[in-house]
Amino acid sequence: MEDLEKPISLIKDLLSSDIKLERAKGFGAYLSNALKPYISESLYKSLNIIDELSKEKKRALLEQILQELEAFTRPSYIPTSIQKQKLRRLRDLNIRIEDMDFLNKNQKKILSASGINTLIDVLWYFPYTYENRLVSKSISSLSLDTYGTVSVKIENLVYDEKEKYPFSIITTDGKSKLVLKFKAKDKSVMGWYQKGQSIVVYGMLKEFRGQKYMIHPKIFSESSKEIDIVKPVYPLERFEDPQSALVSSSQKRRKLLESSIKSILNYYKDYWQNLQDILPEEFLKDNDLIPLSTAFKIIHAEDYFKDFKSFESMLSKAKKRFLYEEIFIFELAMLKRRSLVKSLNAPSINAEPDSIIKEVQSNINFPLTNAQKRAITEIINDMKSTKPMSRLLQGDVGSGKTMVSIASALAVVKDGFQAAVMVPTEILANQHYKNFHDFFSKLGYRVGLLTSSTSKTDIHKLISIGEIDIVIGTHALVQEKVKFKNLGLAIVDEQHRFGVAQRQILLEKNNNHMPHMLYMSATPIPRTIAMGIFGDLDISVLDEMPAMRKPVKTAVLYSDSQKDMDFLINHIKKELEQGNKVYIVYPLIEESEKLDLKAAQTEYEKWKNIFKDYKVLLLHGRMNDKEKSSVMEEFKESGHILVSTTVIEVGIDVKEASTIVIEDAHRFGLSQLHQLRGRVGRGDKEGYCFLLVNSAFIKSQKTTEQNATLQRLRIMVKTRNGFEISLEDLKLRGPGDVLGLSQSGYFGFSFADLKKEEHLKLMSTIREAIPKYKKGISEDLMWFVNKKYMDEKVIVA
Repeated sequence: MEDLEKPISLIKDLLSSDIKLERAKGFGAYLSNALKPYISESLYKSLNIIDELSKEKKRALLEQILQELEAFTRPSYIPTSIQKQKLRRLRDLNIRIEDMDFLNKNQKKILSASGINTLIDVLWYFPYTYENRLVSKSISSLSLDTYGTVSVKIENLVYDEKEKYPFSIITTDGKSKLVLKFKAKDKSVMGWYQKGQSIVVYGMLKEFRGQKYMIHPKIFSESSKEIDIVKPVYPLERFEDPQSALVSSSQKRRKLLESSIKSILNYYKDYWQNLQDILPEEFLKDNDLIPLSTAFKIIHAEDYFKDFKSFESMLSKAKKRFLYEEIFIFELAMLKRRSLVKSLNAPSINAEPDSIIKEVQSNINFPLTNAQKRAITEIINDMKSTKPMSRLLQGDVGSGKTMVSIASALAVVKDGFQAAVMVPTEILANQHYKNFHDFFSKLGYRVGLLTSSTSKTDIHKLISIGEIDIVIGTHALVQEKVKFKNLGLAIVDEQHRFGVAQRQILLEKNNNHMPHMLYMSATPIPRTIAMGIFGDLDISVLDEMPAMRKPVKTAVLYSDSQKDMDFLINHIKKELEQGNKVYIVYPLIEESEKLDLKAAQTEYEKWKNIFKDYKVLLLHGRMNDKEKSSVMEEFKESGHILVSTTVIEVGIDVKEASTIVIEDAHRFGLSQLHQLRGRVGRGDKEGYCFLLVNSAFIKSQKTTEQNATLQRLRIMVKTRNGFEISLEDLKLRGPGDVLGLSQSGYFGFSFADLKKEEHLKLMSTIREAIPKYKKGISEDLMWFVNKKYMDEKVIVA
């Protein structure tokens, strides 16, 4: 590599003479800067203090660096510009598996089943682990509790049916002994091996009372092509759980998949080894990233490696490169989505924020918060443009997101356009319909409800001719035969974020005009993190609570303490006597709906017996939407206690609900607990939240789990701010879990981990830096962005 020639030449020159090595000063800074992408972090740090080292330590350090650099200076790692070979474009590698005649029918079948359809798919289909098949010189050179490979000679064969592992092969390397243990049905296995036979074994080294052994190691002949290599192990599907892969019984399928990938990599070696990098050259330099063809060579272990340690050092460089690459591509896709949306035409809404705020305020009996006014202003100013708004409204539980959406809809309908509100469940649709109808009917606007339970023929017609100003419905609103006359604003719950296909449907339903889009998030997360994940959206934040909302008092009670349970029952009685309502929530037992229902019925009967004079209702996961809506309506109208196995939907609003009891509270995440707590104290009444846990269960947990459980409960008791709770939850569980997203599959990431705060910060950093590299963004890169994300439905614009 051109950029390595000078530093390598300097190192060799310094090593050629002790005098030069002793007298040379100041070269460490130059070398560390030039070699950062190619050497391990420890060597990089050592280079910065090399002037302080003795002559012997300087020599050892430079020799180690030279050894690491050897891998990058072999012909196969030299870029094509130096090799004088033709550069391949990425599009040249879009070769279909079905057109690869050298593969047999079974190979094509297994590749297709693993989601691999082209050569490009193969290259970006990464191993999840590696087997160190590099043969060690001796048993003593292997590390305990790690996998390794060693050449040995068989000393003896033993079969003892009383043992857990009846068949043992006693081997030696001439100095030490190693016992290979196997489960075997009978003695016939002894005929497979002979005393004095030389073999190579791969397995995890264990030791017990001075005896070193391996259980079920892989055994090879000394001439096998399966040894003296680093062997990549591929998942059977792209997001397979590595743990399940390790115990998978599908070894034949895995072997077939790996041999197929190997065949393709070998057959098209000239293509991918001479591949032009897709990332801007300046971006690679600024972030010390190795070239794409080099990264492929390392990550697929398509080379000979002197030792596993140097391979791991190089692998970390390859992984870093692909981490930055996938984030760059994702954020570039987000920016492209954003620009595509902005290139569409949307109606310009003629409204003034101050006027709308004043009208809303005059029609409600509580003051809007400054945060609500700020959000309404941002949204209306956005909608004045003929470019479609794409805005995320996020705020704490009870911060007044619904009122902001009502104000936004008012601005739109006053200017003669329609608004649509899409929510995930029928219960929420009914609730939103009531809130919107109560507000807009006084002003002479018509609100319609469209769910699976409503009659559709009439409402479809009324929407299409513009007789309905605001329609509330589930996400089926975009899937059914609904035509809008002039849709100006679509308000969407974050759980049903739109992809490209749904956006196209909205265009088709709206005479090819794009409505403004407002997404509502019930999980408040820090802006920096939100920008990384929802980088295609502008963000409005409600960070202030309405003055009428009183803090919900929270306490932990032990369900196996009679004293605590007596206190809880007395509290519930007092609340019911005052005309208040109570939720009792049980965590969903996902493993078994039947078990879940049985538990719900049992607990329901228990509470019904305790409160015989009150109406106790049951809501469970096996009810259909219509049944759930019916129970919720009954609870609002005449019910007293609602026993529910499902999480009470985010946004459910029953003003008289003052107390929520959360059974097995340790099974919920912090954000979930906070959302549940937000179901009470929604009016001007005092709210109470009781977190029930079983003390015996807590004590039975491992210390680390026990500490985490207690920490979660402590945070809930002392903290009422949703943003603070969200931050704590991010630390405990990671953003992937907090946001309810599959942290790899949802975004298509292989290396970026939404559980890691540093990766989320990196997403924001790269997103902000992309404009700097605009000139270096090639047609090939944009083609890859389109292929990877622009046709997908999971990422929102």
